[in-house]
Amino acid sequence: MTQPLFTRVHDLLSYQPTRRRPPGSAWYTSVHNTLHLLHDALGFLVQMQERYGDVVCIPILFGSFYVVLHPDGVQHILQENHRNYNKDVPDYHVLHLVLGKGLLTNDGKSWLRQRRLIQPAFHRERLAAFGAYDRYHLDVA
Repeated sequence: MTQPLFTRVHDLLSYQPTRRRPPGSAWYTSVHNTLHLLHDALGFLVQMQERYGDVVCIPILFGSFYVVLHPDGVQHILQENHRNYNKDVPDYHVLHLVLGKGLLTNDGKSWLRQRRLIQPAFHRERLAAFGAYDRYHLDVA
């Protein structure tokens, strides 16, 4: 049996998409989060990942931002689907203050120049050499 047309139209007009917000700390921790992020960004992000998982909503003094901490998610955002993400937004300006103007926060010609400078370090042969170096030092220790 099919639904009456007016019910389907009503359902369509009253449809509210449910957007689940990623887990994270409460809004009243924004001052603490901001200070901790400025003092020890990496340690703070590691704590947030351990507490809330791989995608985290972090309230700071000037709003909230979302952090993707799993390598697969980072690869999706920065490599596979990078055209969908704009870096000229307030979140990246805040991140720029914390991390500086590096590959993550940079955009355009300056980003391309930095990427080309660092790319040889990630060549397959160089990464294999790092692995051999690590294995040697693990065996010695």
